[in-house]
Amino acid sequence: MTADIDTILEAIDPVALQDVPFLRAFASQIEHLLDMKEQQEREQQLKDEGQVLPVGYDFLFAVYDQRHDLEWRKVKWYSPNTSLGDRTGSSRRTLKKGICVHHTAVTGGFGVSSRTMNDLLDGDVTPPNGKWLHEPEHPLTPAELARAHGLALRYRAVPYHAISAPNSVLYLNLPFEMVTWHGDGANNDYLGFAWDGNSLADKIPSIAADVKADLIRTYEIAREEGHPIAELTTHSTRTRKPSDPGAEFIELVVEPAAKECKLTIAWDYVAKVPGARSMAQTVGRAP
Repeated sequence: MTADIDTILEAIDPVALQDVPFLRAFASQIEHLLDMKEQQEREQQLKDEGQVLPVGYDFLFAVYDQRHDLEWRKVKWYSPNTSLGDRTGSSRRTLKKGICVHHTAVTGGFGVSSRTMNDLLDGDVTPPNGKWLHEPEHPLTPAELARAHGLALRYRAVPYHAISAPNSVLYLNLPFEMVTWHGDGANNDYLGFAWDGNSLADKIPSIAADVKADLIRTYEIAREEGHPIAELTTHSTRTRKPSDPGAEFIELVVEPAAKECKLTIAWDYVAKVPGARSMAQTVGRAP
């Protein structure tokens, strides 16, 4: 009769080996093997429970708000002491007249590392101090909740006011009235809304409805909070980033959201910056 290595490991007590002199040397090796086995099981559990969740899988309008928690923010994106104004961002507040749409250009989104997931699941990392403005439509598994919190922690390092994430959660990331360094010439008067993905590499049709809903919800929240949002634009109109975002994303997400919310799109606007492109040029409608 034979037994596999897992069965043998489960039958061995490393602590008991310490009491047997000629086996004592093997105790640390067996403990290491058991630790490796536990890590492999944890990684498989995360995979099974949904560490990588399909977009649009059931919580189209889940909204997580961490705008109030500013102590940990990077000074890079705003600073109450800056004298550099719009370039560095600041603690200045403005009412926003529009939304500048971005993509993060990270294929598949930033994601959450296995280490962060494990730390959140084990209680070794404090979850972000946010709140659900709109609860997910089904109870989250521990792995799903850890991923939701892990993404919130990751987004602490970005300058966007709102982020549509690959787990179908809309993250409200920075106070809407705050001026942040997200959109070059759009910094002062526009909210920065980003889809966490790459509009040239990821499959836009599969995520379009979800991201459009997040963009519309961002608009609605901004209007509720007194911002006279009347326009949608893209980062590519202000800087040398011709695919931020790309044509398919504009046509399937930005344009339908503008129509539904009765917002203006300045198709022909382009900043006097080398490499900037109008939205009409991006989608091939320029005269």
